[in-house]
Amino acid sequence: MSLTLTEYVDKYSDILSDTRHKNPLFYMLVTAKLKAGADITSLQTDYTLKSAFSKAEWLADNLSSADRKLLSTNWPAGIVLIRFEESTKSKPENIVKKLLTEMRKYLMQMATEFSQAYKIEQLFKEYVNSKEIEDFFVSIRK
Repeated sequence: MSLTLTEYVDKYSDILSDTRHKNPLFYMLVTAKLKAGADITSLQTDYTLKSAFSKAEWLADNLSSADRKLLSTNWPAGIVLIRFEESTKSKPENIVKKLLTEMRKYLMQMATEFSQAYKIEQLFKEYVNSKEIEDFFVSIRK
């Protein structure tokens, strides 16, 4: 019997813990893996996903709680899933990059001070260019 994604996430919550379950920086990565053809049971031991999660954790920790709330409010799980569904001709890597660009620009737009906007820009730049995320992109290329 094959588990659905939601059944799998509920059963193996260490992939998407309570905090990660509400943060698009994490469920976007899971969705990209699945859209790239990964079997849901393989996610539990997927090294590139776990490495990408650790870098996403770093980014989330360096963003303000208000910024994290803006991300989860404006990119809820359903919206992220729909974006991947609507972009069937796009590669999962391109969808993730587009979502990250949208998130970065939105948070920068909402920043009230230059230093805050600059910090967001630099955090996202370091995140996207990190070895963990580059390895993740390689792993989802078809």
